[in-house]
Amino acid sequence: MPGDPPQNAQSSRLDDILTAGAALVAGPSGLQPGSSTARKEYMQRPLVTFRGMTPSAGVQRAIEHWVGRLDHVSDRLQRCTVVIEQPHLHHRRGNEFSVHVDLSVPGKEFAIRAEDADVYVAVADAFRTARRQLQEYAESRRDSARHAV
Repeated sequence: MPGDPPQNAQSSRLDDILTAGAALVAGPSGLQPGSSTARKEYMQRPLVTFRGMTPSAGVQRAIEHWVGRLDHVSDRLQRCTVVIEQPHLHHRRGNEFSVHVDLSVPGKEFAIRAEDADVYVAVADAFRTARRQLQEYAESRRDSARHAV
């Protein structure tokens, strides 16, 4: 668009790939698998806060990508807040990024923290842990429902 800021070719190509992937997942009707028009939409976008660093569109996109992967595990995410901190230079450990992810699904809240010198690695570690915890919670809910019948 004429008023939009220019993007580099790699960023534009990534956006095209993510958009095409979302269309493939959504299918011809545009609805996510297992969803219906009557189902309540739980969460729109994650709330991301950057502390001690300038906000990054690339990190924001990475977080949205990881949240999309969490939707495959549980389509009932109610809240996802992410805080990315770059604390002051530590004497021994260097300048690490700290990523805090807080998730909420009906009946359970999760708090995950990961640290790494690379912000993208810290984000990936935090969301992999979140995905594993969501999977374990979903399995325990399915098991308890099976035993209740």
